[in-house]
Amino acid sequence: MILSQDAAIASDDIYLKPLLQDVLPICQQFNIKSMMAIRTSYQGRTNGAIDVHQCSYIRHW
Repeated sequence: MILSQDAAIASDDIYLKPLLQDVLPICQQFNIKSMMAIRTSYQGRTNGAIDVHQCSYIRHW
């Protein structure tokens, strides 16, 4: 999903997002509460993603 668009995706509370349920164990391990991500690209081709995590509290992006 994130790799198919040029818009950032934000999740204020990752525990409420159904799409993130599979990665909750990893998020819990790193104490991640909120996250925001955007893809990176070069000449129109996706080459990665940048993720920002908030670990100390639930953040409204």
